[in-house]
Amino acid sequence: MKINPKLSAIRKFPTFKVSFKQKKLHDDSFRCVNNSNCIRIENGAISIPKVGKVPIILHRKLASKIKTATVQMRHGKWYISLTQEVECKRAKQVLSTLVGYDINSQHTVVGSNGWYVKNPKAFKKASTKLKQIQVQLSRRNKGSNRWYKTKARLNKLHGKISRQRLAFAHEVSCSIAKTSDIIVFEDLNVKGMQQFNGQMVNDNVMGMITNLTKYKVDLNGAVYHEIGRFVKSSGICHECKQEHKFDLSVREFACESCGLVQCRDLAAAKSVADTGEKDLIANGILARALPKFQQKSPSKTKVFEQSKFGLETEKKEAA
Repeated sequence: MKINPKLSAIRKFPTFKVSFKQKKLHDDSFRCVNNSNCIRIENGAISIPKVGKVPIILHRKLASKIKTATVQMRHGKWYISLTQEVECKRAKQVLSTLVGYDINSQHTVVGSNGWYVKNPKAFKKASTKLKQIQVQLSRRNKGSNRWYKTKARLNKLHGKISRQRLAFAHEVSCSIAKTSDIIVFEDLNVKGMQQFNGQMVNDNVMGMITNLTKYKVDLNGAVYHEIGRFVKSSGICHECKQEHKFDLSVREFACESCGLVQCRDLAAAKSVADTGEKDLIANGILARALPKFQQKSPSKTKVFEQSKFGLETEKKEAA
């Protein structure tokens, strides 16, 4: 029997695609459910089923009974996250402070009350160190001991940057949720912004701040609202509401109508607050209320109250 040399050269071993289950087996993480109090913390250690007691460092006190525990390996260290049931505070009936927030690249958050936070730019500060380690990693022989050590150093530095970002986002979101009764943000298309300048958007933790603020506002019993994505907020005069068009490099502008010189970010935050106030009143979530100490002059302060229609809609959405 003759064998064609062309066919014999083409024949190879079959290649199989890795399924989702096989990929999942290689993840350094697992989850346990607390059935019959199998997960408990005693004497600075946590008891995990089929593992035993493992010493841990608690970041905060436990609020209630543990429901689940997720153990995972991140940046060379083992972390465990515990889920618990926490009761939210009762919704506030009288709301006195409404603040709109604008998120941009120069200042991470700018509030309509004049409060602003500068972007720490953790990734930019560590960029020189990252480049040095990446150059060292490229010169190592892949699979050698030095290659694994350099890769571990790079992974450790990336973990430090991510923890700095997360800590900054928690600090900003906590201060926003505690100081205001009604909080208004923009519905930003973060995924679309990453296509143009992903490094700047990731270093500014735009989406992380809004997500963290949302659940913290619910815990405090306040109101969180996001205006439409395509609603214009930048370049609007907060006195006469005149709209302007200019580049991103312009940070201050003079109104063409009234001549008022104002900061672009502060004017945008005030326009976000005005738009959010109109949306909440139009949807029936809020209603205007007169303060008892200013019945004769209601223009000095704005006080709102939760309407019954707004509370019922929130219950339906939660259900």
